[in-house]
Amino acid sequence: MFKFNKKSIMKTLLVLLTFGAVGAVFASSLPASATPATDFQTVLNTITGWTEGTLGQSIAVTMVLVGLIGGIARQSLFAAVVGIGGGMALAYAPSIIGTVFTAGLPVTL
Repeated sequence: MFKFNKKSIMKTLLVLLTFGAVGAVFASSLPASATPATDFQTVLNTITGWTEGTLGQSIAVTMVLVGLIGGIARQSLFAAVVGIGGGMALAYAPSIIGTVFTAGLPVTL
């Protein structure tokens, strides 16, 4: 059984505070701009094209089929739910993520 003592708690707090201070210093030096970065736009377009295209649809259908077959083989509903959930997540994730990151409220000053 692990016993807490004052020395170990103080060490842990010191380490956490050190990491917090270092993180705050690095976060304050990051540029905050209102324009989106275009460095990874081609990567995002490629991955989104794959998941929304025939590759993503094929993988989603395969996940659903494997889940259904696994559920029948194990006589368990859980394997089928995991396969169906994974297929649905792959099919709908790009639009959900795009909506979350582009959603915003208008700012009026």
